[in-house]
Amino acid sequence: MLTIATNTLLMHLAHRSLWALPANFACICVVLVLCACGVSAPERLEFTSLGDTPRTFPTDIGESTYALDLANTSFIMSDLTVQQLEESTNLHGYVLHVELLWVPKAGKTAVDPEATNASIRLVIFSGKEIGIYGGGGFAWPKGTSGADEYGVDIVGSNVTLLKATDGFVDMLSPAQLTGRLRSRLDETRTRQLRRATSQCVSNALKRVQWVGHDKHDKHDKHDKHDANDMHDMNDMHDMQAMHDMQASRNQSIR
Repeated sequence: MLTIATNTLLMHLAHRSLWALPANFACICVVLVLCACGVSAPERLEFTSLGDTPRTFPTDIGESTYALDLANTSFIMSDLTVQQLEESTNLHGYVLHVELLWVPKAGKTAVDPEATNASIRLVIFSGKEIGIYGGGGFAWPKGTSGADEYGVDIVGSNVTLLKATDGFVDMLSPAQLTGRLRSRLDETRTRQLRRATSQCVSNALKRVQWVGHDKHDKHDKHDKHDANDMHDMNDMHDMQAMHDMQASRNQSIR
C-alpha cells in the first residue's frame, strides 16, 4: 500500500508548480521514511486481551536480563527476585520469558502478520495460584547481541493460557504482547530466574515444567532423562496449542 501511495504522491507532485518544490521534497522524504521503517512497536511493553472486554497486563516494571544460548537469545523480565521465587509459595507478580529464535534481516525479511521468530511465555503469580501463557510473535532485534544492553521490539504476537492451577482466573486469553523489551547481559541471573520459575510452576502443577530450554538448567544426571522427556511432551502440547491458535486466527482473518 505504501508503494501505491508513493506513486500516487509523485504523480500528483508532477503537476504542481516549481515554486512548491521545497514542500514537495519534504513530503517525498516523509513517505520514503515511512516505507523504510516498516512496522514499529509501541514503547510500553504489555499484554492486551483480544476479547470482548479489553484488558491490559503491563510487563514494563521489573528487572530484565538476557543470556546467549547456542542458537537463541533468551530474555527474561520479572518484578520478582530469585529469592522470592525460591522461598515463597504466596507470590504476586509475573515472569516473562521471550526467546528470539532467529534474527530477521532488515530490508530482506518480509513482515508477514503470521510470521513468528520469537516464543513467548508469561507466568502470572496470584497468591497461591499460577497461570502460564504461551504463544509466538515477531520481534526486531535492537542493538548488538552480546553487548551490555540488547533488546527486541515485539510488533505482534498471539498468546493464550496453556496451563494453570485450579483456582487461577484467566482474564487475558486470547491476548497479544507488543512493546519494547530492553535487557542487560547477565547470563547467571537469567538462568537462575528461569530455573526458580520452572521449579515454582512444577511444584504448583505437580509435573515438571521448563520456562525455556537451556542445557545449563539440568541439575544432575539422575533428573536429566525424566526432565528432558517431560520437556519434550510439554513442547509438543504447547506447539499444538500455538497451531490451533494460529488456525483460529487465520480463519477469523478470512
